[in-house]
Amino acid sequence: MGIIDLSRKLLFQASNDAQKNAEQYSDESYDQFVRNTRLCTRRPIKDSQFVCVSIHRETKQLWKYDSKVVGSRGVFDVLDFEGRPRTITSYDQLLHCMGSDAKRCYSDLNESNWKSYFQFMLLPPDHSGETLKKQLLSSDADIVYHAVYAVFDLVLKPPSVRKAFLDEAFRSLAMIKSNLKDVELGGNVVSNNRFADKAIAIIEGNNTDDCFCRLLIDTYGPNAEGLARTYGFVLVQKDEDVNEYDTVGIIECPVCHKKYSIYEEYTGWHIPTRISCSEI
Repeated sequence: MGIIDLSRKLLFQASNDAQKNAEQYSDESYDQFVRNTRLCTRRPIKDSQFVCVSIHRETKQLWKYDSKVVGSRGVFDVLDFEGRPRTITSYDQLLHCMGSDAKRCYSDLNESNWKSYFQFMLLPPDHSGETLKKQLLSSDADIVYHAVYAVFDLVLKPPSVRKAFLDEAFRSLAMIKSNLKDVELGGNVVSNNRFADKAIAIIEGNNTDDCFCRLLIDTYGPNAEGLARTYGFVLVQKDEDVNEYDTVGIIECPVCHKKYSIYEEYTGWHIPTRISCSEI
């Protein structure tokens, strides 16, 4: 399965009810629609052609459409549309869109849960550790990548919240480790599987009192203000100039209350900025 690069706009006529009757979209509406769509599954029709199923993240509507491979981006196919998307209105219609591999992967899909199943699998696991566990056990790279970042999002939550949420994943850790070895998460220069390895480290330590704030810093490493703004660290000191190019700021972990000095160093023309972190 691959990430869809919606490289060609389709001309659609907007309907009044996007969830119930949305069979057609204008250019603008369709652009918004595709930004909020995630690929669920695709079945080969013939060489480089597929029938795909996607879910709209806002309306939760399932869509089917034919597509063809027009290029590649790393390990992922770049797809283009053949014909316009249609809403899926029955379980049998959904099954017809799925290949045998997808049916095995989604073996607990059935006639009673099909309308909500991919909401459960693809949308953020905000309320269910069981959801997160299933996402980490998926064979779909998009689902796994999404779930790995959900694990990182738990690092600065209260420890009781993180431990309760990751309990199901901790109980299934052996299966998750095995699955993540087989799922290629892409990455143009450096493999994104390194994020999966660190997510496993967080799950492994879930029955300890360890705080994983340093792992979070070392994994993403923006400057102090960026870490505070994006991940929830407490900003103790804003980034201040050290010299013409370098800055230093201080953050505090809201969980373990350790403080870190974040030094951003400019290393030369066309050379990436280097971030270093030290506990203070």
